[in-house]
Amino acid sequence: MKITKAKRKDLKFLFQIYNFYVKKKLFSSSKKIEYLDHKRWFEKYYLNEKKIYIFISKVNRVRIGYVRYEYINKNIFEVSIALKKKYTGRGLGTKMLNISLKKFLKKKTYLIISKVKKNNKNSISCFIKNNFEQIKFDHDYFFDLKNRRNYFFLKYVDKQNPIDNYKI
Repeated sequence: MKITKAKRKDLKFLFQIYNFYVKKKLFSSSKKIEYLDHKRWFEKYYLNEKKIYIFISKVNRVRIGYVRYEYINKNIFEVSIALKKKYTGRGLGTKMLNISLKKFLKKKTYLIISKVKKNNKNSISCFIKNNFEQIKFDHDYFFDLKNRRNYFFLKYVDKQNPIDNYKI
C-alpha cells in the first residue's frame, strides 16, 4: 500500500467516493454534492487555505480510498476515511489510517478526533484498531451535528507517547 498527498488529478476520485458514502448514509452529510461545488471546496480548503489534508491510498497503483484530516481549531483535526466498496472489510482501511496517522503526526502533535455513524461497523473497528477511544460529545469539536445519538465520538491516543496526549 502506498499513501500520498492528494493532487488536483485526484479530484474526480474524491468526488465519486464521497458521494457514494453519502448515498449509503455512512457520512454525517446527507447531501450529494455537485462536481463544481466539490472542485471549489477542494481548491479553497485543500490547495489554498490548507485547512484540510488528504491522503490517497493506492494498492498496485490503483486508488482505493482516502484519509482526510480537517482543521477544527487550535491543534485539533477531525479525521475521516473512505474506501471504494470492493476494498472494504479487508483491513485496508485500518492500514490506510495507520500509515496516514504516522505521516500526519510526523512533525507535530495534534489532537485527532472523529465521529463515526454507529451503523458503520467497519469504520468503528478501523478506528479502535488504530488506538482511538470513545469520548463524549463536545460542541467545541463536533458542532452543527444533528442526531448525535447516531454517532460514536472518538479521539486518537498515542500509546507510544502518552504524555503528549491531549485531554478532552
